[in-house]
Amino acid sequence: MNTTQLPLARTLLPDAPGLVLEGIHFVDEEVIAVLRSTTPTAPCPLCGVTSGSIHSYYQRAPTDLPWGGHPVKLILCVRKFFCRVPYCERRIFTERLPKIVAPWARTTQRLTMLLRAVVFALGGEAGARLAKRIGLATSPATLICMIRRTVLADPAPARILGVDDWAKRKGRSYGTALVDLEEHRLIELLPDRESETFARWLKANPGVEVISRDRSENYAAGGRQGAPEATHVADRWHLLSNWRRSIETVFDRHRGRIKRVMVPAAEPAGKPAAAVLPAKSANRRRKHAEEHRARTQARRLTLYNTIRERYAKGEYLKTIARDLEIDFRTARKYALSDECPTRKPHKRTRKRLLEPYESRTSEPAGRRGARTAEVSTARSRPTITRARARRWRSSSPGSGARRMMASRSPPPQQASR
Repeated sequence: MNTTQLPLARTLLPDAPGLVLEGIHFVDEEVIAVLRSTTPTAPCPLCGVTSGSIHSYYQRAPTDLPWGGHPVKLILCVRKFFCRVPYCERRIFTERLPKIVAPWARTTQRLTMLLRAVVFALGGEAGARLAKRIGLATSPATLICMIRRTVLADPAPARILGVDDWAKRKGRSYGTALVDLEEHRLIELLPDRESETFARWLKANPGVEVISRDRSENYAAGGRQGAPEATHVADRWHLLSNWRRSIETVFDRHRGRIKRVMVPAAEPAGKPAAAVLPAKSANRRRKHAEEHRARTQARRLTLYNTIRERYAKGEYLKTIARDLEIDFRTARKYALSDECPTRKPHKRTRKRLLEPYESRTSEPAGRRGARTAEVSTARSRPTITRARARRWRSSSPGSGARRMMASRSPPPQQASR
């Protein structure tokens, strides 16, 4: 590179006192910058005493931020010094450049910050793909290791603490998540949901004034033990969830009264009945499904009447549930309902197997026949090809390896066809 361009290149390189740019080279689509340290002394990393006794010279080659999509490598010419302090255990130490590169690191500090921001935002695989697009050679495993090596700052004491469980493996293993609700930041992940673990954390981190939690007894006991002066409140999600369940329970018990209160919608004026009513194919079920639903509702009505009669006579719900071989919650639901509960309609979330082909039913019969013939012909072609290839392999002479190579490529007469 021309020497007149060195000042411009120096502004693009990391700035550190005593570091001089000696030259820049462009080799194999890579920019190589040679820098030399000129500081007369360096502090010992163990005892902190500066020393000017040079032992030897060596080079480091960390990777820096790319220039215009081209990777940049720095050749740092640094030195080793003698430590003259008698009580210091380190006799020889290397010169450190903390503003440019960390000890034993292969990337500069600013490149490490960029990669850390990418991996925290995108993750390993996506972060590696983005880094490749901007001219950084890295791998997903390297980015994941960078996340694990990141030192987390000590969290500030939380005044309003949110407590909830999180699933390590849903249905089997759970832990506890602690969140600072004022900063909206995760503070700690506890390994379990035990009250002793939560109380131990509260004692080690004082200052909690309000604990927002669910109605779990473990968290309540842990909060009373670890922070007895803190105020316990129910969080917003559990309040809404409990309110929704209570409303559904009340509506299920008084379904008949609600139906009598509901006012039917007025029929639109000026429109024929065909425009208002749904199509024949919409919301129609088969006859046997309707009959099965009627039989099920009849059995449910018989069970409902039996439970109501025995409950009115003063029998316990546990005895009724045990005699009828049903769940206690079902017996309680039927006993407290004003009318026989009905099964809620199931919402279909999965697509039916024939749904992608329903659009073809509106095609003319000739077109559907042609399409069926095309599908049948396409399905029969691989079978014919396999049969011909099997006959050709069995009739061709040669060893097993030659047959294997022949099976990978078509015979000359078939290739010509």
